[in-house]
Amino acid sequence: MNFYILAGGQSRRLGRNKALVEVDGQTIIEKVLSAIPAKKENIKLVTSSVQTFRFLNLKVIPDIHPGLGPIGGVHAGLVDSPFDFNFFLACDLPLISVEVIQTVLDSHAGQDIFGISTKNGLQPLCAIYSRGCISAIERQIKIREFSLHSLFETVPSEFIAMKNSNLLFNVNTKQDLEDLKKFSRFSKEPS
Repeated sequence: MNFYILAGGQSRRLGRNKALVEVDGQTIIEKVLSAIPAKKENIKLVTSSVQTFRFLNLKVIPDIHPGLGPIGGVHAGLVDSPFDFNFFLACDLPLISVEVIQTVLDSHAGQDIFGISTKNGLQPLCAIYSRGCISAIERQIKIREFSLHSLFETVPSEFIAMKNSNLLFNVNTKQDLEDLKKFSRFSKEPS
């Protein structure tokens, strides 16, 4: 299995690259990377910003269909991978942990799409996708339907409930950065 971190967003709402925001001395993308229970050669980055992320020393996969959002990144990763099943993660999950990812891995039983559901809804970018999704994604792209949630309606998908939705908290806005400080491990201000 390969793990793909999607880092192709333009971070318009935040006004700067959200993957590079530092939290507790590490960039958010480094926090995501450290939570992945895999060898580095099985971790790849889907982005068009090769220079920006060179410091991670990861193999970079470009979008085949640029500018489509997450569905384009999932498509590029699935086309790139030799494995039937692959794990996809957003680059903006500062609280993600090995345990969360391992729960998904341990619970997966061959579904084409398998991920987590929280009180905030389905989490499409902490999930396993099969290469069997490629044709369905390509059909969606052809009709300009770029929602991963629409894909869940056409491909066998299952999402397990996770009570602690904070672990999948993502950063998109300045308010999200402020909200992040409310979580106990980030709320300690220096004396």
